Amino acid sequence: MIGILVDAIAAEIGRVLRALTLRALLALVAFALLLAAFVSGLALLFVYLQETFGTMYTLAAIAGGNVLVAAILLALAFNGTRRPAPQPQKAAATEADEVRATIAATERAVNEAADALREGSHERMVQAVTTAIVTGIVLGRRL
Repeated sequence: MIGILVDAIAAEIGRVLRALTLRALLALVAFALLLAAFVSGLALLFVYLQETFGTMYTLAAIAGGNVLVAAILLALAFNGTRRPAPQPQKAAATEADEVRATIAATERAVNEAADALREGSHERMVQAVTTAIVTGIVLGRRL
């Protein structure tokens, strides 16, 4: 049973990795083609402007335009909206509340399991075991 589950998970991970690899490869090819188109456009602009302004002025204008575009893109990249860091006391209080809620849920589950054992009902026993399993899964994910 566990072997089947492990095989299914491994197959799903392999499928996801193949899809991600394909996407990364296609994005890389698209980036290379965009770079080639950009370089071709700059060459076309150079040839067009060289006849009117000469070689040096044309190269200066193209370089200046590239610097301007790069500066704008860098400003956009590094001037994002920044959220203030949470206060350490608030974060600790939030974590403490989560731990308290987890402990309370665990105590409720243990009390239900103990009640089920005392009463001895078969259905209550199944409910107690199920509750213990779910509580263990929840605790494992939270902690």
